[in-house]
Amino acid sequence: LRAKANDSSAAWPWSSSSSAGASAGGPKYQASCYGHAGATGCASSSGSGGRCVCTDGCMGADGNCYTQSQNKVLASGFTIKNARWPTYKMYVQRMSVFGQMKTTSFSGAYNMGQDAFTLYELPGKLNGETMYFLASDKWPEYVFAIEATGGTAFSLWGGYSVSLATQHEPWSLKDVMLRVCSARKMGHPDAIMIGSSVPSGGSTIWAYIHRGSYLVYGYWYPEQLIESKIQSKILPSGSTSAGSGDAAASAIQSTPGDGGFWIPEP
Repeated sequence: LRAKANDSSAAWPWSSSSSAGASAGGPKYQASCYGHAGATGCASSSGSGGRCVCTDGCMGADGNCYTQSQNKVLASGFTIKNARWPTYKMYVQRMSVFGQMKTTSFSGAYNMGQDAFTLYELPGKLNGETMYFLASDKWPEYVFAIEATGGTAFSLWGGYSVSLATQHEPWSLKDVMLRVCSARKMGHPDAIMIGSSVPSGGSTIWAYIHRGSYLVYGYWYPEQLIESKIQSKILPSGSTSAGSGDAAASAIQSTPGDGGFWIPEP
């Protein structure tokens, strides 16, 4: 099976056991070209269901294979500072139990390049939108992903560094691709917003930081509504006030504001 441009027959690489022959050394799971096997044929092994990766080109946002040899690099070697706290920038932690992304005010030299990123544009579109990989310059197989915290934090969602090389299974591209949007219409022409590739509960989850933490979390509108209603109904005396939750919820924004605006530099 040779992948052709926009060839839907070469489908999602669900299993790493699907390989493209011994000479290929197995598929490559890298931000520069996801799912590339580097061979002209593929063979399924037990349990793979006959699924193959791209044998000629890179996996696109729509799950098809494209004949380009590498995803388009939009920018590289840049840092991402927060608009609300501009002295703090995002970085990949060298040692972390859960791999959550963090922010720091230290210089790039002190961070040893852990705060530098490359932005790749994937071929194809998902639901009519262009998708991206935000990859670490220091560890190119690691990309930024928004996923559930799994009870490790008060917030339901967080921003994590995910290794495509070792953790692509059972990941699908929808879990590791990102939306990257300009914040120009929100008064920040130099800033971007970084969000999940698909909405959850009708709302995109946006990467942001909030007061009291250096970690990057996911701002999810339904979660903010629920928290607002709960907090507004609890008064200092321990009594509740009917209707106050609805009033507070109406003031909640669907986007995180300045804490969710990120400014790439240079």
